[in-house]
Amino acid sequence: MRNTSTGSHVIDTSVARSWSFEEYAPAAGPFSTLSVDFDGVDDDARTGNGAVAGATTFSLSCWVKSSTAVASGLIARSGGGRYNYILRLTAGGQAELAFETAASGIQTLTGTLTTLQDGAWHHVAATFDGGTLAAALYVDGYTDATAAFAAVPNDTGARRVYLGRYSTEYLPGRLDECAIYSTALSAGDVLAIYNAGAPMSLADLASSPGLVAWWRMGDGAGDAFPTIADAKGAASLTMTNMIAADIVEDAP
Repeated sequence: MRNTSTGSHVIDTSVARSWSFEEYAPAAGPFSTLSVDFDGVDDDARTGNGAVAGATTFSLSCWVKSSTAVASGLIARSGGGRYNYILRLTAGGQAELAFETAASGIQTLTGTLTTLQDGAWHHVAATFDGGTLAAALYVDGYTDATAAFAAVPNDTGARRVYLGRYSTEYLPGRLDECAIYSTALSAGDVLAIYNAGAPMSLADLASSPGLVAWWRMGDGAGDAFPTIADAKGAASLTMTNMIAADIVEDAP
């Protein structure tokens, strides 16, 4: 017998009909149910200029879903033809990290997996340690590529952060749970964020230090078109060339 007002149920534990009550908690729903859909033409979501500080050590993390084989910006801190860092998809379906340096030119790390434009959700992360110059790319929780770069980013002045775009590379697809860190996450940190294929609360994840900006892409408190609130800091996004229906019911 079930008590519908409290969520309890009653168990008959003896022939004498004595009753005991056992409480249960209803199953929790998914942490993320919404994402933002970009048209690949002119859509982006952007911060104000300088809302996220420039960095020579950083990590970038997001969930992406795309089925179109074109170069596509995911997270870019850029402006005026310059950029602090870019996480993007190549036309070949690989993850790629890039940034400019003062004397060593553009540093680029391209992943080996070519399946990121298959219409499924994937978690993509990039890390760079300005002390050791070590860069890494991760796909779905596991290391995809690593490299030792020659120098640190030099364009760390005031820039916007763009989601779904780098320059003229617009994403035809969806983004969810995007984040920027001021630290180089470890492989274990990234695997914990991937969480076996489902987003989780980054604020509660002790193994992912240095979280400075986190956009829930529709699920966050304060998310209401055209604003995507920053669930960690004060770098809210403005959905640009977009409509309210671009916040969609779809998540990893």
